[in-house]
Amino acid sequence: MQRLKLHTIASLGLGGLAVELALTRHWQKWSQGMVWGFVFGLAAALWMLRPSAPASGLHRRWATWLAALAAFGSLLGVLLHLWGNLEAGPLDRVHGKGWETMAWTAKLWLALTMRVGPAPALASGALLLLAALAWYLAVDDRTRGG
Repeated sequence: MQRLKLHTIASLGLGGLAVELALTRHWQKWSQGMVWGFVFGLAAALWMLRPSAPASGLHRRWATWLAALAAFGSLLGVLLHLWGNLEAGPLDRVHGKGWETMAWTAKLWLALTMRVGPAPALASGALLLLAALAWYLAVDDRTRGG
């Protein structure tokens, strides 16, 4: 039952993330389209780890690698969003004038909290949490029994 609950949470979370990405048209640039590969890869991992699937060691190894790849993609997304916000800093109406003289930590904080730039820097972290759930399902033998 624990396995079913964890798998349901991961699957619903991934479905919600895919809907959110689609509604925000997250494919308009190549860097935005990359996330779809990670989403589909994680969906494949969750399919291999579904509770009704046979307990194949090969499927579990593939799912582990796909979850790790999605986690990497999540961290890459956080960095890309943060970088985009930092690049938008000098153009900001409020903070743009003093951007060049501002401390690096202040710039980083403003970019991270979306006070400069349009990208939600931590939104990509949702994929990391879902990848961690898939990884746990792949490596934990205790959840295999049901």
